[in-house]
Amino acid sequence: MGPSAFKLIELKKNPIWPKNRFAFKFILPHLYFKGDYDMDMNILLLKYRGQGQIIGNFTNYDAEVVMKGHLKNIGGSNHLEFERFDMRLNLGHSYFFLDNLFKDQPTLAKATLDVITDNSELFANEVRPAIENALADVFTDIANKITSRFTYEELFPRN
Repeated sequence: MGPSAFKLIELKKNPIWPKNRFAFKFILPHLYFKGDYDMDMNILLLKYRGQGQIIGNFTNYDAEVVMKGHLKNIGGSNHLEFERFDMRLNLGHSYFFLDNLFKDQPTLAKATLDVITDNSELFANEVRPAIENALADVFTDIANKITSRFTYEELFPRN
């Protein structure tokens, strides 16, 4: 929850008509997520393994995105359709809670969660690719829903 609250900082369009490349930067003030995790990784020389529910909260993230589009003929009209966005997140503040981590060893689970909390930036770097992929999918889908409703000429009239 929260990606719709993004704030666009910068948007550039390639002026060469058929290339349809865009680059933009945005701020993501808040992103809350909840899902399942299956973890087997090393952080700070410690091995973490577990399966369960993960809850996360990110604040003050920003991203750089490249959109590559192509023209698609729909019903005799040109429409802009985007390939999957290329996205790079720049980390802000992160908080994670992993349920069921070392469920048979509650002391180890608490210590591990404390290490994750104290080193949330390192943990966020580990999960960043998954978050970038999920956001890229969501934003690509939204962009394609918008551009499918308008012809290319309506979106980018030549004056």
